[in-house]
Amino acid sequence: MVKYEIHGSVAPGYEPVKDVFERHFRQGLEANAQCCAYVGSEKVVDLWGTAVGDSQYNGDSLQVVFSSTKCLTAIAMGALIDQGLISYDDSVSSIWPEFAHKGKDQVLISQVMRHEAGLANTQGQFPVSGLLPENIQKNVIGHWLEQQELKFPRKEANTTRQYHFISRGFILNEIFRRAEKQHRTIGQYLRTEVAEPLKADAFIGIRPEEEARLATLTGWSRPYVLWRMLLPEFLAPDIQVSASSFKKAFTRFLKLSYMPPPPWQSGEANFNVLDFSWNHDHVLRGESPSSSGVCSARGLAKIGAVMANGGELDGFKIMSKRAWDTMHGGLSLKHDNALKDPGWSPTEMSQGGVAYYREHDNEPESLRQIRRLRSGYFGWTGLGGSVFQWHPNLKIGFGYTTTLLAWYDNLNMRGGRLQYEVRKCAEAAAEAKSKEAQQLHKDSRQQG
Repeated sequence: MVKYEIHGSVAPGYEPVKDVFERHFRQGLEANAQCCAYVGSEKVVDLWGTAVGDSQYNGDSLQVVFSSTKCLTAIAMGALIDQGLISYDDSVSSIWPEFAHKGKDQVLISQVMRHEAGLANTQGQFPVSGLLPENIQKNVIGHWLEQQELKFPRKEANTTRQYHFISRGFILNEIFRRAEKQHRTIGQYLRTEVAEPLKADAFIGIRPEEEARLATLTGWSRPYVLWRMLLPEFLAPDIQVSASSFKKAFTRFLKLSYMPPPPWQSGEANFNVLDFSWNHDHVLRGESPSSSGVCSARGLAKIGAVMANGGELDGFKIMSKRAWDTMHGGLSLKHDNALKDPGWSPTEMSQGGVAYYREHDNEPESLRQIRRLRSGYFGWTGLGGSVFQWHPNLKIGFGYTTTLLAWYDNLNMRGGRLQYEVRKCAEAAAEAKSKEAQQLHKDSRQQG
């Protein structure tokens, strides 16, 4: 029997979300985790829990959210669009002339946002200290990027999209600091213009005084995960594969070739390397705007709530509705040459760099069931489990964070199940509200 503690609250009608959150702990799928959701300006879910007796862990604890950071970066870029400082149709070199070196003069900002810039696989390294804002301003990372050559997927792949795990954020930060009026980095801008005034703990680059709230990341070893693959579903609900996919997974887990190592460190990328890399002081205080966000679920959900409401909520404005529409427009459905697992590819990316999740008629039912969990949401997920997404039709802002990195679960199913329940509860609440309004209208007409 797994011992765990669940804290927090849910609004009436959202009890199923808490049930799923608790079930994950009961099944041994969590160490520490948070889940938060807004509908409109109401916080309807605010949960956190621990299965490792961590008395310091609470709803304000921070953790690295890996690629969920990409949504924060996309939001910052959308703010520049709103200010008329850039256009997604601009070439990168029109803002950053040195980027044109080695044939990169025609790369568009929209291509960077959609992972179609031909810079998924970079060469060489820079010192880890290059991540610090003061060294970003000295062009340490910019110079490294200027030396890169374009490398698109082979012609037989029949796609130009190849997930830029880490490089996208670096490119966008160089564009951002050159175009932004005060020449701030993305992390500096988000802190000053979004996180602090909104009182939302979602940062790219934390301060020393915030490190006390930082939770330690953990993860299962590869042999343990492979062993769990052989167990019945009721014993290992998140790790179920066929014999053929087991062989594929075994090979991938040995090599982990689907993810390149971070450019500030050499060596093969594996869980231990990832844990060391992202817990480095310079990484936490520095800026890798594709991967090093440090957030709480509360912070992500609060920013997500603003985005779910068109960029402005309760008098706080991140961007205009016009810029919001531009950021979420230009949807493009393509296969991704890096994200080949079922449920990942094809990806439907907006020109503003966020994914849109929905079912497609020509896809097998097994894949549609996976997409159904996030249907209607915009955003992205992060390595190991985190989710930062928003649902504009239902006005949902959603955040999920975890310290037990399920690196074997590319689909981030824990967060997917939670946001599915949030959506169902929000739909039920909206339907009940509509029926109540209809009844009131009917009663008033009868009285009249």
